[in-house]
Amino acid sequence: MMVFKNRLALINLTKREISLEEIPQEIQFQYLGGRGMNMYLLARRFHPRIDPLGPENPLIFGAGLLTGCLNLGSRMNISAISPETGYLGDANMGGDFGAELRYTGLSHLMIVGKSKDPVYLWIKNGDVQIKDARHLWGLDAMETQRAIRQELGDERVQVACIGLAGENLVRFAGVRTGLKSIAARTGLGAVMGSKHLKAVAVRGTEDLEIENPQGLLSYYKDLLKGLMERRWVQALGRFGTPLMIALGNTAGFLAVRNHQWTSVGEAGLGLVAENLERYSTGMVACCSCPVHCRHRLKIEMEKDKEVYGEGPEYASVGSMGWKIGNLYLESILQLVELCNRYGLDAISTGSYIAWAMELYQNGIIDEKTIGFPLEWGDSKSIKKIIHMIAQREGFGDLMADGSFARERLGPKAGEFLLQVKNLPFEMTMKG
Repeated sequence: MMVFKNRLALINLTKREISLEEIPQEIQFQYLGGRGMNMYLLARRFHPRIDPLGPENPLIFGAGLLTGCLNLGSRMNISAISPETGYLGDANMGGDFGAELRYTGLSHLMIVGKSKDPVYLWIKNGDVQIKDARHLWGLDAMETQRAIRQELGDERVQVACIGLAGENLVRFAGVRTGLKSIAARTGLGAVMGSKHLKAVAVRGTEDLEIENPQGLLSYYKDLLKGLMERRWVQALGRFGTPLMIALGNTAGFLAVRNHQWTSVGEAGLGLVAENLERYSTGMVACCSCPVHCRHRLKIEMEKDKEVYGEGPEYASVGSMGWKIGNLYLESILQLVELCNRYGLDAISTGSYIAWAMELYQNGIIDEKTIGFPLEWGDSKSIKKIIHMIAQREGFGDLMADGSFARERLGPKAGEFLLQVKNLPFEMTMKG
């Protein structure tokens, strides 16, 4: 058995009050770490009349129980009442942020209230400060991370932040860290934006306390050996999660054109994982993970303007690809990166655009409603509407409300959106 010393930071942005408390061992044993502990903390604050975009909605960051320990990864959960669904909001992300949070001596953050002006949190070895972020407001998710590291004078600072989508309270905005990792689903970036919280920056050098380090090391060695011998893991280390594209297309569980079809046949050959290698400069991993399942990419976003990114994941390829009728890999990479910069959940963004495209296809909305034609696979129109969603301009302002846009588009429109509790389906699965 092992026990970490888990501590919680309680941060009230309205009152500018910060307190730290130990998480009792009996609570740790019941709920472990990450999502389990987040659910416990959220339940203590929950009442059914909480406005997801109101100051009373608690925003909770929780690192996994094994996060930052040996090569066991850097997963963490962010939780709140969801502005996208109105119900429980929870999203998981990798990268390096979770491990760095653990090294500060904290495992969880609970953030309530709303700052009058934009702020960011700076946490170093258990010391929590609320810092001015007015100069960061309006920056995209990559610009924000670079600016904070430069301001703090430390390139090893890890930052979880929002882009313009979170600032503008897009209901499916996520929380970004690194080149690609994002706590994407259920709109927790909008919760950050509603609190005027631009980012959380962490840097730690504290040790993790383990009750039986030798036992953990022995267990880890056995686990690692079994893991790395698996062909699935070896394939992930070369291709990443897009290796599932070929299987999904052949087996027929893709969500093509807003779930109208389940396969694109031979037209999908250009999207299979092997084709990513022409854009890839190598495979990289989340903190301490031996699998290295993500590509480091070099992408031309505009003419003669290249950027570096990571990924994309299988679900992002699908959402910016076949779901909106787009079967061009380079276009998909550009659209995913655009979502990353804005801090948009690529899955929900693609789902709502696909919904709008089918409404346009069936004459339920028209060019007058949108401002331009919205044809399947038209990358120029797709880019334009992503910009409009993130900035809440024109028809994009309506789409930024996600499933709640049904109230303004009418009951017939709602029939074309596949969702459960207001969260759109990621993909079609064979029954």
